[in-house]
Amino acid sequence: MKQTLTIILLTVTTFSFGQTNILTKYHKADSLLQVDNYLDAYTILKEIETKCDIKDTLYNYILWCYVGATTELEKQNRTTEKFDMSLQFGLEALKLIEKGKTFFDEKFASREYWMQKNIIVSYFGLGQLDQAEKQKKILYKAYKEK
Repeated sequence: MKQTLTIILLTVTTFSFGQTNILTKYHKADSLLQVDNYLDAYTILKEIETKCDIKDTLYNYILWCYVGATTELEKQNRTTEKFDMSLQFGLEALKLIEKGKTFFDEKFASREYWMQKNIIVSYFGLGQLDQAEKQKKILYKAYKEK
């Protein structure tokens, strides 16, 4: 009986500590975002997004901030013509936006098309015209389907 109680207590403590750790890291990332330190916030959010249960209410906040940080890093790199990094962040942001569609509204989902456009710019900047054309077709197809 004591062994069972000990195992249950250790299990609950471990899960509680894990949740507290994620929450602490989320608050740190949020503080970094507020002072425009997107890269450090991105690093933290990328780590905790995979560790947080998607059923946890904190997950929505993590995903929202993760998309925002990734989008900002894509923009910063695109506007400074660092198209390789812009493309990397853009593709990651696109995956996150697709994941977030189930959690957020249509306005959030519309970010997909802006990111598609940004990815096209990055492909053009890298001289990868075939890839840019593929992305452009996806974008135009969505436009035609409204």
